[in-house]
Amino acid sequence: MGLGIGLSSSSYDNKSESIINVTVVAPPVAPVAKRHPLNPNPKNCVIKGTVSFNDFVLMVVVYPNCTNYEGRKLLVFKGCTTKQLKDQYESSAGIDPHFSDNKEFISPIARFEPSDEGYIMALKFMKIKT
Repeated sequence: MGLGIGLSSSSYDNKSESIINVTVVAPPVAPVAKRHPLNPNPKNCVIKGTVSFNDFVLMVVVYPNCTNYEGRKLLVFKGCTTKQLKDQYESSAGIDPHFSDNKEFISPIARFEPSDEGYIMALKFMKIKT
């Protein structure tokens, strides 16, 4: 579905139609080089704190290149220690906040909103799952 003026690039649209003297004004957008990517870079992060509880580790990580929630992430890991996570952080792998089945790297099993309520929910999650 297009804008209603024939500018759609859908393969279902009639390609033989031509449009003359159409000006499309887009809102100003920052140049690509100046925009920050939305996805966090696992190698560009800072660990702000950790909490260990039985077989779980809750980690507060800030990704400076991530734009949502000022880059803050609350990550819950299972089956590892804080030391193992910090070793991975200090290696070239970093800490990736995305879920993964890759056995070479430790990835989170849960993420929570980086707020006081999210922090409390993460702690309750670790307690319930134990």
